[in-house]
Amino acid sequence: MKPVPLMAHDASVRRLERVWRILEDHGVEPWLDQGSLLGVVRDGRLIPWDNDIDISCWRTQWDRNETAILRALEEARFHYTVRKRGLSLQPEGATMFIDLSFKHVEGNRVLGEFGTPPRSAMEGYLRRLAYKSRFLRGALGSPGAVESTPARRMLSRLAPRMVPRKVALMIERALFQISGNTVEQRIPAHFLERFTPIAWSGHDWRAPADVDGYLAFKYGPDWRKPRREYVYYLEDGAIARPPGAPPTDPTA
Repeated sequence: MKPVPLMAHDASVRRLERVWRILEDHGVEPWLDQGSLLGVVRDGRLIPWDNDIDISCWRTQWDRNETAILRALEEARFHYTVRKRGLSLQPEGATMFIDLSFKHVEGNRVLGEFGTPPRSAMEGYLRRLAYKSRFLRGALGSPGAVESTPARRMLSRLAPRMVPRKVALMIERALFQISGNTVEQRIPAHFLERFTPIAWSGHDWRAPADVDGYLAFKYGPDWRKPRREYVYYLEDGAIARPPGAPPTDPTA
């Protein structure tokens, strides 16, 4: 993957700020997570070979205002794809995604999920179909979800608005559910009990208060050493597996 140019990095920060503001305006408190948190803390910037920005939020906060948040994102010209585990956002005209992961508390753990690559040609086909389902959703009533081409904009205006938004979202989630595997994340709850602002690119962003401990849990004691070949769905310390069990490839 090609490194992200500095101008693209700066534009991505501005887009993240817009998403962050929309979420906070609707009662959702996001935080930097995964590789984006790692890059910001370790390098003071996004990891150059990443093609997304990772943030997380509490599922309970999201569920209370999902419809209003999605409408606000559409009005801001963000394309999105909806999964059970979160939301993938692509600003109009951009190549870098913003991935929002939903988390929830269960006992003394915080649970979430990683998506993994398709395991077969059929899963790959279904995954591509799931990504294209945002076009169907847009044509049936959410113009902001349609890729911005003249033909698709025209179709979104002419298509009968016969399928309710909730039904379209259910179809989209179902396609993602059957189009690939996921692995469960289990994070000790104490890492996400308190948050603190961290300064990056002229703004303060929410992050776990014990950020060093959190990153060591997820990426190991050498987390400050960059590793381009890192495979998140095999090596992340939050992946649920029996004690002492070696990593297994869920795509095999």
